[in-house]
Amino acid sequence: MDTERKRFWAKGLAVLLSFSMVAGMAGCGGAGKGEGSSSESTQVTSEIVGSSEAGANTEGTIATPEPVATVSKINDNGKAIWDFDEFVNSAWKEEQKSGDKDCVTTWGETDEELNEWITELVWNTDLATIPEEEGLSKVITLCRQIEDEGFESRADRVRTVKKHLEPILKVKKLDDLYKLYGTEEYAYHNYLLQFQINMDWNANNAAWFWPEALLGNDIESAQEQIENMTGKNKDVFFPFMKELGFSEDRTKEILTNVALGDAKVFEYHDKAYESSVLYYFGEKQLQQEEVPVPIMQILQSLGYDNDFFVAKLVSYDYLKDLYQPENLGILRDHLLFSVIMNLSITFGSIEELGWIDDAFTEDYTKKELLVQAIKALACDEITKEYVKTHISEKTMEDVKAMVEDVKVFSRSVVSDAQWLSIHGKELAKRKILRLNCYYGENEIKYDLSEYSLGKDVVESFIALESGRVRFKMDQTKFSGDERGLYGITTMIDNAFYIRELNAVAFMAGFLSDPLCSAEAKYEERLANLGETIAHEISHAYDPEGSGYDEDGYYDPWMKEEEQAAYDERVKRIADFFDGMEVEYGQKLDGRRVCAETFADLMAMECCLRMLEAQENPDYDLFFRSYAKGNAMYFNEEGAEGAVEDTHLPGKQRINYVLGQFDKFYEIYDIDESSPFFVPKEERLPVF
Repeated sequence: MDTERKRFWAKGLAVLLSFSMVAGMAGCGGAGKGEGSSSESTQVTSEIVGSSEAGANTEGTIATPEPVATVSKINDNGKAIWDFDEFVNSAWKEEQKSGDKDCVTTWGETDEELNEWITELVWNTDLATIPEEEGLSKVITLCRQIEDEGFESRADRVRTVKKHLEPILKVKKLDDLYKLYGTEEYAYHNYLLQFQINMDWNANNAAWFWPEALLGNDIESAQEQIENMTGKNKDVFFPFMKELGFSEDRTKEILTNVALGDAKVFEYHDKAYESSVLYYFGEKQLQQEEVPVPIMQILQSLGYDNDFFVAKLVSYDYLKDLYQPENLGILRDHLLFSVIMNLSITFGSIEELGWIDDAFTEDYTKKELLVQAIKALACDEITKEYVKTHISEKTMEDVKAMVEDVKVFSRSVVSDAQWLSIHGKELAKRKILRLNCYYGENEIKYDLSEYSLGKDVVESFIALESGRVRFKMDQTKFSGDERGLYGITTMIDNAFYIRELNAVAFMAGFLSDPLCSAEAKYEERLANLGETIAHEISHAYDPEGSGYDEDGYYDPWMKEEEQAAYDERVKRIADFFDGMEVEYGQKLDGRRVCAETFADLMAMECCLRMLEAQENPDYDLFFRSYAKGNAMYFNEEGAEGAVEDTHLPGKQRINYVLGQFDKFYEIYDIDESSPFFVPKEERLPVF
């Protein structure tokens, strides 16, 4: 089953609920203070040598190395290395070719292991060992009740689903629809008028307008999915819809309307991508622009605590064009099918859930789908158990020690930025000194203490979804220092920088990696743990994070001449990669990959400084570990998705990030014959 269809189903079953879509999060591989230090750290590795002379730079300086004998460069069986990615990862890539995935990464393997653990937790835990009142017990019980056909008959479940479809079918005018939008249940399924609750640039938790499509990622893929449902899988799909009360003709009409709604969303995002400027919208602005949708009333009926929301200017045209009486059928059926898709997991078989593609039934079981749904809806409960059982106090201490070391050397990189004034350097370093850190879990959790299970599994499932909407809306009551990290799906192998909190958040899956422990060799830990920490901290200075201050407020701190110098450096990165042809004829968008590549380069500079401070550092092990950690394999079908990411594809990320540094060429025999060789005069600036 290809990646795009899996994304469709993950979205359709509401299992991807991370708020990183539009918030200021940048991921590797994204009020109260976290566990990061809010004052200058004095914890430094014993290898760091600082000068005590007045005015000297004592941040991350290193001892002058003793002269050493010349060592032959590492080569590829007597020849210059043509492609360092292939030199290190060719065997791993060859193994992936026999698999059924269009795109594979080494870090994706950890995510699969996490899913296996959650599956084991949900289906094999002895519930007698968990108090009934605990949230974990409740969500495990719900999963088992849904999967147990003997707990409640299919007919009863279908009857409940139809009861929840009835209010949508009764919609006769736009005002009827708006009333449904203002309820937690239907707000959860409202893709065309979707809002994410995220942090904004003035330290508020605010609603961000972010409509989403229901089928596919573009018009062509949406049409292909409709053809699958009404074509090769019609013997499953049409009977399924008939059981819910929809004839074959009516079902086709619903799908047509869904596709028309999705087309509006695709058009919106195409226009929105052209501008990065966001605005506050309030009742006054909506009235002036004659937007027909009572957005503020809808949000406030959901418990929203602000009198504005965040959106792009193209939102005006989208709202005025789509929300017209003649489009009522499109709007109604889009909501209708969203509810059907989402609730189908409560009563449908795996064969029925696979109507989009019959290969779906080969990739998933019903139990696995339920696990994914619960992972998203009740991630805080699951993560709490995982951290308790899989991440030792010693590992936490090791990670925090590495964070402090990276902070020291990141400040040294800033100190050496000749284009910044002394005052500018102090302002830049203040962001590191005031950095917040979150380890494994959200600071503010979706509390299930008041959630209760009923005898109707559909109602219990809906209550869990509605509670999540309520939880997120409750966050809008907090601003400034009252805010904290919330709503992230933490059971993944990743880390994020959140500019609005000036914080780095390490996900539980990332912390469980053996390379986070000091038991691994230093070079391996530095290439994985250290580089990831440095990468996320570097996002504080990327084109999106640089305008925010140490407290997470948007407050550009560079002087005019500094900003001009910074912009020129950033432009060089974007220009270097823009239009670059990669595998299968795909081309990179320099603007898209610029921020992540900026962070890659600054992080690598930081890590090389840290490595140089060690006694007898093994650069070969470090570079190879970095290459292994960023390995990526994709076939022709996966190529388009690989270049649509904000990170460079694996081959380019390995060769061109390492290829900007002299030390890489000192260790390996890589010369002008390699297509990835970067002449010294063309190498990119770091910070």
